[in-house]
Amino acid sequence: MPVSSSTPVVTPGTIVCPHLDVPHQPGMNLVWSAALELAWKRLMKQAGGPIELAGVAPDDPAARLVRILNESPIEEGMLPREATVAWAGRADERGAGELRREIERVFGPAEARRVDVPDVSRITVVGGLDLHPQFTVPFARRTRTLAYRDKYAQAFGMWFDKDEPSDVWQRRSAQVVVHFPRYADDELAQLSDEERDAAYDDLVVEFRPADAAISLLVANVSWVSTLRDTVAGVLSHLQDVDGAPNARFTKKEGICLPVIRIACEAIFDQLSHRPIANCALRGRYLGELQQRVIFQFDEGGASAPSMMRNPYGGALMSPRRWYHDAPFNLLVVVERNARSPIFACWFGNSNAFVEGPEPEESARLRRYRRSDGRSVR
Repeated sequence: MPVSSSTPVVTPGTIVCPHLDVPHQPGMNLVWSAALELAWKRLMKQAGGPIELAGVAPDDPAARLVRILNESPIEEGMLPREATVAWAGRADERGAGELRREIERVFGPAEARRVDVPDVSRITVVGGLDLHPQFTVPFARRTRTLAYRDKYAQAFGMWFDKDEPSDVWQRRSAQVVVHFPRYADDELAQLSDEERDAAYDDLVVEFRPADAAISLLVANVSWVSTLRDTVAGVLSHLQDVDGAPNARFTKKEGICLPVIRIACEAIFDQLSHRPIANCALRGRYLGELQQRVIFQFDEGGASAPSMMRNPYGGALMSPRRWYHDAPFNLLVVVERNARSPIFACWFGNSNAFVEGPEPEESARLRRYRRSDGRSVR
């Protein structure tokens, strides 16, 4: 959203996507929220149907963007209202007041005061999402940071700790469903080489927050051509039977993830000054499409720090034994029942991982290697 500050809210190395049909780029995060598409659907309602542009060739990039937004499957009720801004219309005196109230409702009064009113002569479409899922039983927070890619990040997750109350593991475990891999050790022996590689490399785990309307999918997969195709590949791994063998972590298993914090915004001007052909909005011109996303994924509530212990003490042979420093590159928030995506982030870099101090033992090792004349990272 345009603000009076000259510095936009941004997670560096991040592309904010107006839709899911955005190609991957090496080293870049891709962030998408369905809030903008919901705002577009509300504009369609005002127009009486799909938006049509006047005097635009079918192969014009603006026509493609309109076509993708018109065909979006996002509908009312799919996004959590308390976390979503989805507004479309003229920012005249009445419209500007509505927009400010919506922004204040989701992002707070300070943010509403910072908003510049869009051009009153054009139709503006604004999408915003501010989501920090909470869990009925918060997960554990690591007391020390873990190395993720190129940084030491704060971390959280679930693992069995004999010093915690006996029911804590069970209640945490009930909030997590493993969709892939679910192979038992004897099943691994029957897999092809390609299937076995996927069993060790790929990962799809579902976290279920207190808000029963949504789920978070954490995945490690190979990208396809676009973010939409990659997300579709993850959704294809989802299984329906929560009580199936290996659908839950055992006390000998667990998962640890970096704390994720995303703050980014973008203004899409491809449709600016384009005349609308729909009768209900004839004579109106489109203005900017604006998208803002604030997202945080952590233990989801106040939680005493827990120590992670690897019960096997060394390298683990089975892909189901222990996800210590789980490799992952995609996070998707879905409507839980329909499993329709409403938020997605592809992690091409570590900029969204919340940094923490280097563990002292790692610092000592680095100092030792330096004094010993060895190369260090």
